[in-house]
Amino acid sequence: TVTHSIEVSKIFGGDNAQKLTSKLDYYSDLKTNTITVKLNYYDRKVAGGTPVDINSEATTYSYKPTSYPASVYDESGEVVSLPNLISYVVAHSVRPDNLLDTYYYWTSQSEAVTEMQKLYNYHEKRNYLENEVTYHTNQYGEPQQSCEKWVTYYDKNGDEITETSKQTAEYVSTISIWYFNTPKKYSYSMSLATVANDLVKNTDGTYYGKKEVKSSDEKKEPLFFNQRLGGAGGTEVENSAPNYLQRYGITQGFVDIKTETARTIDVVEAGTTKTLKFIGWATDTAGKNIVSTNYKYGLRITGNVKVYAIYGEKELDHPGVNIQGIKPEQYFDQNNVSKTRISTMFTAYNCPDSDENIENIGIVYLKVATTATENALDALMKPVNAEKLKELRKNIAQVVSKAKYEFFKSGTVDSVASNVIVQLSGTTASGFKYKVVDPTKTPSGFEARLTNKNRGQFTHIFTTSVIKNYTYYAFATMGYKNYPSETSNDDSVYEDKTDPNNVVTYITSDNFAKFAFNSNGECVTKFE
Repeated sequence: TVTHSIEVSKIFGGDNAQKLTSKLDYYSDLKTNTITVKLNYYDRKVAGGTPVDINSEATTYSYKPTSYPASVYDESGEVVSLPNLISYVVAHSVRPDNLLDTYYYWTSQSEAVTEMQKLYNYHEKRNYLENEVTYHTNQYGEPQQSCEKWVTYYDKNGDEITETSKQTAEYVSTISIWYFNTPKKYSYSMSLATVANDLVKNTDGTYYGKKEVKSSDEKKEPLFFNQRLGGAGGTEVENSAPNYLQRYGITQGFVDIKTETARTIDVVEAGTTKTLKFIGWATDTAGKNIVSTNYKYGLRITGNVKVYAIYGEKELDHPGVNIQGIKPEQYFDQNNVSKTRISTMFTAYNCPDSDENIENIGIVYLKVATTATENALDALMKPVNAEKLKELRKNIAQVVSKAKYEFFKSGTVDSVASNVIVQLSGTTASGFKYKVVDPTKTPSGFEARLTNKNRGQFTHIFTTSVIKNYTYYAFATMGYKNYPSETSNDDSVYEDKTDPNNVVTYITSDNFAKFAFNSNGECVTKFE
């Protein structure tokens, strides 16, 4: 018996949803009958804003089309091509997709048994065998001894029908499809430097590395979400794989890619030798989007990212924040409402491990409706607009400083700073503020746990109809105690002195994450 945590339906060509029941109307062919197609998969579990695992119970969508394309009929018009029907339904549904897993489906059981043997079994460190692929796997890709097949046909009484090469609608009332899920693979590319010839000079006098190190061949050393780059240099916990990967049979939590760049490099310019110091790793060659100040680079894998080693004559003299956007995930909730999860990675840099000075963090969204406003916001990242970007960041920090630990809107928190945000960006801000708590305790409400490297992931759920045709810019903020008194960054932060015994300096991320949605609610931003 298979239990389902969610079961929703959608009727194409109509506005009304209809629950799948065991007693379905039944006719002799598709001129009068409609076949219900059930799509089943294991989604990721979202708890406390973090991707903790894959759900142990399946999500099921039931589709009962009210009309069919010509591709599902034969020449007589009475016999349906069920593989084409399955392809049609899948094309018109929300395909399962999330940060953790890649999903496959098949249009017949015979195709599934053949094609699944091309997929890798991480438990056995080999491809699946024929005797392992008859039934759908459980949520972690482990073989099932008995269960539903990948593609199963049922009659009007709910009894299974044997698959034939040309199944007819006369006997089929329901088709149940199971998606196969396997860990999603990612890739990294790092441009480091060890000697002067590995450096390229920026216009501001800094440099970036050009000695490229790419992720290994995926068959030998695939990269998965939340694994760590840089070899077995971490603690026992850091060196072990996340729980969800271990259940797939993957035990190594790190990928042994040599990422060490030079701490200092001497360069000769105009006959003079100067020593450049490693500043940090950035996702841009200009070094504005710092993600780590560890020269060995031990960050977790969160997507397909290219990073550059940045050098200059002066090291960073202040803590900072980076935000990274992750491809949004669309799904239906239990009320058949389309929802979209927007996820961001928060990274504090130039801070000691498990920095107790980090009191809170915020994720702030600027919602943009016009192309002109979008272009203006994008232009803020250009060097010529550096001062405007600093002013925007400072006012975002001021808004968050006034907010409680809850969802907030900038105008209701700080109208003065909100007006400046509107003047600079063309839109108001809203967001979420979280209090950083002990990482050994489970957070509740607007609380957040950060890793020992001061990183965290935050997932916010939006109704898909609300975000259609809009672009969202997400900034991160960090409330920091004991901020350095002398720093080159004091003109773009906001100091909250409400409590003289607990002065908190609010810092806004150097960069933003951009999420652009089309008229179907699909995110068209590339996350590479």
